[in-house]
Amino acid sequence: MWVIGLFAAVVLSLAGLWDIRKREIPIWVPVILLCLAGFKVIIFPEDWGQQLLGLIVPAALLFFAYSKGLGGGDVKLIASLGALVGFKSLLFILFPAAVLAIAGAFSFKQESIPFAPFLFVGYIVNSALIFY
Repeated sequence: MWVIGLFAAVVLSLAGLWDIRKREIPIWVPVILLCLAGFKVIIFPEDWGQQLLGLIVPAALLFFAYSKGLGGGDVKLIASLGALVGFKSLLFILFPAAVLAIAGAFSFKQESIPFAPFLFVGYIVNSALIFY
């Protein structure tokens, strides 16, 4: 399990760097996270319900936020991350990510900021709380 988490952290860190530099998230990031989610379902089939909720609920809700500041890449990234970690863990990832993103937007006085780096930080915080 920790191998999947470590690989996901590397993918999210690359997505964060890419988002900072180019202000977009490449399609291979959510594809890799969805593949990891599928692999996790095979290994831990008892978690499939949480993973399905983690994919569907954020995708549906964030679809409406797409025009309000979140880009399409952010929506796909959050939904694929939810498929990997499950709905409950996704909430614990999104809370610190959103708080930090809002603070960053106010401190840099920008309307639009890259969200993937904040998702990476939220993922690391959640992983640290789970594993330690």
